[in-house]
Amino acid sequence: MVYIKVADYFGMTEKTLRAVEGRQPEVSTAYSKGKAMAIADVATSLYEQAKNGNIHAAKFYLKTQAGWREDAPVELYQSDDERTWKIQIMRAKEDGTTEPSPTGRVIELESD
Repeated sequence: MVYIKVADYFGMTEKTLRAVEGRQPEVSTAYSKGKAMAIADVATSLYEQAKNGNIHAAKFYLKTQAGWREDAPVELYQSDDERTWKIQIMRAKEDGTTEPSPTGRVIELESD
């Protein structure tokens, strides 16, 4: 919650709230702890939703925590036996080239 909303909740201006914090450091500590707890609650919920199959939660989590991008290149190739397709997620590098993602996962699909 932003300071102006906290100040409004207590019926004071933001300037007054900051003055109170200056006189009473425990107010700032309480604000910081409350904010951290709220962030932790939401992050836990997001993580659980992602694990339980919420694709939007999973995409958001991967984008913000793992550097994942939807436009990241994907390599699709067929192995020598021509019955198994392999999909490997690639990671774009600063110089414009690509490399396998840090997870190193390769998905194999059997063709009929």
